Amino acid sequence: MSSDQADLRAAKILLDASEEDLMKQLALAYGGDRAFPKDLLAQGQLLYSNFKSYAEETVCQSDQVYNIVRNETGERRAMLVCAIADLLGGMGGVTCAALLVKESVETLCRRRWSERK
Repeated sequence: MSSDQADLRAAKILLDASEEDLMKQLALAYGGDRAFPKDLLAQGQLLYSNFKSYAEETVCQSDQVYNIVRNETGERRAMLVCAIADLLGGMGGVTCAALLVKESVETLCRRRWSERK
């Protein structure tokens, strides 16, 4: 299996996870405490909110992300997770990329992409 195929498989697993589980996973990546699950969820939500503000400009300016969104292939969502994670990198980047895709990259980038037309 190539590394691209492994990345797509990992992205699909993240897309199948609940948003709550992804938020907790994000908090754990930044040192959250497993002993307090409600705190973990709140920490993950705060981290994601901060990340999302930062990510909007980078993600929405990417031609690669824009082209993948316009592509109708079956693996589009997994490809988006990989592309966004590559753009943003860093700790928790893949988890945040999955959250952005689940929440809708199209909605996040609607304003900026409407200017492209």
